[in-house]
Amino acid sequence: MNPSLKHFTAFLLLLTLLSSCRRDKSVSLDEEQAIDLLSASLSDKGQDVQEETKSLHNAVLIAQLAECGNEVDYSLSWSRTWGARSYERSVNGVRTTLCENDELSGFQFDANFVANFQGPNWESNGTGSNTGTLTGFNTTEENYFWSGQSTKSALGTIIQNGEEVETQVNFDSDLFIHKEDHEITSGTSNFSLTGEGENVESFSYSGVVSFLGNRQAIVTMNGNDYSISW
Repeated sequence: MNPSLKHFTAFLLLLTLLSSCRRDKSVSLDEEQAIDLLSASLSDKGQDVQEETKSLHNAVLIAQLAECGNEVDYSLSWSRTWGARSYERSVNGVRTTLCENDELSGFQFDANFVANFQGPNWESNGTGSNTGTLTGFNTTEENYFWSGQSTKSALGTIIQNGEEVETQVNFDSDLFIHKEDHEITSGTSNFSLTGEGENVESFSYSGVVSFLGNRQAIVTMNGNDYSISW
């Protein structure tokens, strides 16, 4: 065989072997692992809704926010540890006072955040944004109504295998928030979760989160229901 041809054949064989090795290293993220990632985001989101609502509730007492249509810059930071999970978030944004018949009815918000999460199956650092409204300040109902969208992009690590994954999760939510303890009592969030990593196949999941109150929810995805808490 011609030496050049032999070298070329050997080169093709090497490429085939390397390609095979890369395929063997590829990791796929199954539905239950996706729930772990989503649960981390829900833990973060659930606490964020509570902290944001508490802050807005207290903001009613501030005279400068009483004027209809007034815009105020604000910032929040908080952290929480629950069991084997811990998360923290810093938020910066703008609130606009909403009124009905010249009476304070709620707030519109537009904010960016930085978030960190650590848990038994997943840890991540990410950034994102929240937009929406919190209304019901002018009613005698026991709940506020939260309606808005949230997007979070993160770089995280799957603890089980040490693989790094870039993810993005989006929530489109309609939630009822108790006026006293500021917890989510009911409502739903439509979500999408996408991601990929150097050795992790790209994935895409979507579904609905149904909030039950007491920091519990049911995630429905591909016809399957998963119970989660935070």
